[in-house]
Amino acid sequence: MPPSAQTTPAATKVITANKLNDGTVVFLDGHFQWTNDIAEARVITAASELEDVLLIAERAKLTQQVVSAYDIDVALAPDDGGITPLRLREKIRAFGPTTILPTSSAVSAYDVERSAA
Repeated sequence: MPPSAQTTPAATKVITANKLNDGTVVFLDGHFQWTNDIAEARVITAASELEDVLLIAERAKLTQQVVSAYDIDVALAPDDGGITPLRLREKIRAFGPTTILPTSSAVSAYDVERSAA
């Protein structure tokens, strides 16, 4: 069990893992299924519930659905209950890179300089 998976919930938590077949980041939802959307994740607030849910996640590892299942600390938005991981690593796993990725339609600074010359 990873160090963060210790059953001492000081904060609200969700369970995350990676799908075994393709490495996709997933979250355990309220129906004990794996979802790609953190907004659908099961929110855990009690230590006893965390222990039980981690056991369910362990079973998913044994059936080779996911690997590296562990709990993460999250915050709930007061207005809409949106789920946001507290650590940057988990924010990146949930929402993607922290920079804008170039696309084929994006114009680079190099292209702009060349066309101005």
